[in-house]
Amino acid sequence: MKNTYFRVHDHIFSHGLTPRDIAVYCCLCKHRNNGTGVAFPSRTTIARECGISKADTVDKALRQLCEAGLIQKHYQYTPNGGYKSNIYTIPDFGDIGSP
Repeated sequence: MKNTYFRVHDHIFSHGLTPRDIAVYCCLCKHRNNGTGVAFPSRTTIARECGISKADTVDKALRQLCEAGLIQKHYQYTPNGGYKSNIYTIPDFGDIGSP
């Protein structure tokens, strides 16, 4: 089995986030493309990987992360107007400020 890892900025603990919020942030970091800073896991994937039972709970965590300035959320749509997985931009570690 291949050893894989991802990095999480230690400022995550300075924002007064809940364990749920931190788990969702870690999940996004796990899926982050280090070249572009972008991740696009579905809400279902995030919920499954974080042990969260409801997509609404994932939405609450994503909202908190956006408000804390730790991520940016961008909506995606199919050509016929349907929804696709959101795109999440996670800044480079040097670009994250403390609260």
